[in-house]
Amino acid sequence: MNVAGTEVSVVDVFVGPDALGNPAGVVIDDDGLDEVSMASIARKVGLSETAFVSQGAEHASLRWFTPSCEVDLCGHATLAAMAVLSTATGDPSASFSSQAGLLTASTVGDRSVVLLPSRASSPVAVPAWAERAGSRGAMKSDGVLLVELEGPGALKAFAPELAVLKKDPAEMTIVWAMGGVGAEVSVRVFGPRIGIDEDPVTGSAHCSLGPVVAERLGEPSYRVHQCSARGGRLEVTVVDEGVSIAGVTKVRAEEGT
Repeated sequence: MNVAGTEVSVVDVFVGPDALGNPAGVVIDDDGLDEVSMASIARKVGLSETAFVSQGAEHASLRWFTPSCEVDLCGHATLAAMAVLSTATGDPSASFSSQAGLLTASTVGDRSVVLLPSRASSPVAVPAWAERAGSRGAMKSDGVLLVELEGPGALKAFAPELAVLKKDPAEMTIVWAMGGVGAEVSVRVFGPRIGIDEDPVTGSAHCSLGPVVAERLGEPSYRVHQCSARGGRLEVTVVDEGVSIAGVTKVRAEEGT
């Protein structure tokens, strides 16, 4: 699609047989675009995130904007950028400099993977709204709140109190449960403070959740079902260098497809 004279590709990320994935906008040549222009384009695109890639001598740089603000990390939009860049250049791998550090990504066929930073979490008091939802416990990690529910059924039935979440200092709230159909973990993610009431699928959630789940399972890898309206499927592996996030990416042929 063309937005204010800038070409924006749309990629569905974390697609599965029963999952539409999370669409992200991608601009692979942001030369001439300042921060105000990027923010304006992201608002007009209207997806949860739009990624802006600037080619560099050693590494490309990458920035992510929601319709309301810039964020310091976005997993699905990074995979979207990798898929578009690979199609444009023929190179199956790339490194991106970003506010979250250097991110390495690759694409093989319709599957993309990125290594994201790991973030430690610590137990906190369970918020009142989470107690009402039957929470088993809560943790916090770098502006992210993690709330565990009893199981996938409770997660799917969960009705977020968005007005309350919007006032919470956490930019992202991850509500999760062990188990699920075709997955070891089920997840939903909310970010009303950054303009995303419920994110369709969220790779960066596992920067914080990944180490927690890996310790619980006693295994470094697990499958995720994100139980949003669109749905998402992804694979997570916790390694010494960070958290590897992988999933199917589909670049849309044209606007509206």
